[in-house]
Amino acid sequence: MPIVGLFKRLFGGGGDERRAIAAEAAGDYSEAARHWALAEEPEKVAEMHLLRAERASDRGTEIGALRDALRWAPEETGVRKRAARALATALMGRAHAEGVATEKDRAAVREAAGLFDLAGEHGDAGGAWEHAGDDDAAARSFEKGGLVDRMEQALARDEKKARGTRRLKEAFEEYELHWKGGDRESARSALQRCVDVAEDKGEYRRLLGELDARRLADGRVALAARPGGRLCVLVGRGVASLGRDATCDLSLRSGGVSRTHAEIVADASGFRVRDAGSRNGTLLGGMLVAGELPLEGNGQLGLGEECAVSYTVVDAGGTALRLEVARGLDKGVTALVVRPGAKVALADATGMRAALHFRDGRPYLEAEGGRPIRLNGVRIARGAVQLVRQDVVVVDDVEVEVV
Repeated sequence: MPIVGLFKRLFGGGGDERRAIAAEAAGDYSEAARHWALAEEPEKVAEMHLLRAERASDRGTEIGALRDALRWAPEETGVRKRAARALATALMGRAHAEGVATEKDRAAVREAAGLFDLAGEHGDAGGAWEHAGDDDAAARSFEKGGLVDRMEQALARDEKKARGTRRLKEAFEEYELHWKGGDRESARSALQRCVDVAEDKGEYRRLLGELDARRLADGRVALAARPGGRLCVLVGRGVASLGRDATCDLSLRSGGVSRTHAEIVADASGFRVRDAGSRNGTLLGGMLVAGELPLEGNGQLGLGEECAVSYTVVDAGGTALRLEVARGLDKGVTALVVRPGAKVALADATGMRAALHFRDGRPYLEAEGGRPIRLNGVRIARGAVQLVRQDVVVVDDVEVEVV
């Protein structure tokens, strides 16, 4: 017995034992634990806390009492194993009842697994490790308990999970590489593999959703030169719409312009204009357009009373038709209607020494003469970059943003 305990017994310390015994008999286990602590009887203190846990009215109070029991229980004693087993059982009971949704929940399950091992309940420990998703630790617990079949099952799951982790890591690294390099279709395929492989799919689904929201696949892209915000819309789907509606390829706010006023058709034979059933008609050379009329060289279209749009066929090969609002609220706004399969230079529209083409409705930009491209701050030595919304592209010193 410790010297302090001996002196308490000799000089009146036994009063705490008597009070502890009386409190225990009366069922006041908290008071009994306090006096057993004063009497320096840690094992008895632990037993009182175990009795408190048995009387607990809710799970939280029970777990608190069991933690007190474990804290007081001496090492290598039966009461310590009892306390560990009881606390582990209570923690797992709460996990089964409330689920394991957060890292705090998983930490509680891991604590329960360690306590089962401490209590010598290795089968229960392995089950708890499985519940926490740690098959390697589960296998070690099953091995301690001589549960060979369960150990082998846990090891097989752990190896499968390790393969999945490697595949996930490789797929995500591939996604990052393709994304930064401008190959957004390959980036999307790699990210979809992440969703397929990952157990916790939330973050990868979020990234996939963001990527899909930024992709352009409708044969249209809007580029804004920086600084200044000079805007140019490029359309490569074969038909470009002009009108008051915000969804039109060239949106015009002037009076007399219908929601969808006119359309430009681009195909292998060249460019044509047609009225789209507007109220005030579409004029070409001062004459109302009926049916489809070819657009050659340069000229001007009239839309309503206050809006005029100039047009120019770009280069001798007629790769694109350049439209510019010549009169109206949107004066100066430009659009390029690109013939299907054609590659159009961007120097006049944006000042950038690069060309753009559409493939399957998606815009691809390639610098002239093998110049390097900086895409969102990352230098790309060669090749075409698939543009998505919010991209910032720099060639030489010219910078444009995809809007």
